[in-house]
Amino acid sequence: SHCAAQEKRLRGAYVLLVEDDQDVRRAIENQFDSWGVTYSSGVSAKHVLDAHQSVGKAVSGIVADFRLPGGHNGIETIRILRSNLRYAPRAVLMTAEAQLAPLLEELPENTMLLL
Repeated sequence: SHCAAQEKRLRGAYVLLVEDDQDVRRAIENQFDSWGVTYSSGVSAKHVLDAHQSVGKAVSGIVADFRLPGGHNGIETIRILRSNLRYAPRAVLMTAEAQLAPLLEELPENTMLLL
């Protein structure tokens, strides 16, 4: 099936996940586990970069929530992560706020908005 083929493509991927809501982060981590995706996750770019240091794998993708603590947001988080990596993996910016759709115009290159 199409879903099985997609899951097979994801197996072995390594993702950086930035999400401050612990329940949401755990749910995404559980989904990644079921797909065979490894990840470094945390509440901020700094936490995720610290976790990533010990992994030593190329990053396949970035998943970031839009609203983050301390006035930070997912757009700047994606830019910080890419800047530190010195390459730009594909990214997904997550938000539950449909009114943020106009953000599409200011998304970094190769970034998808997930509402």
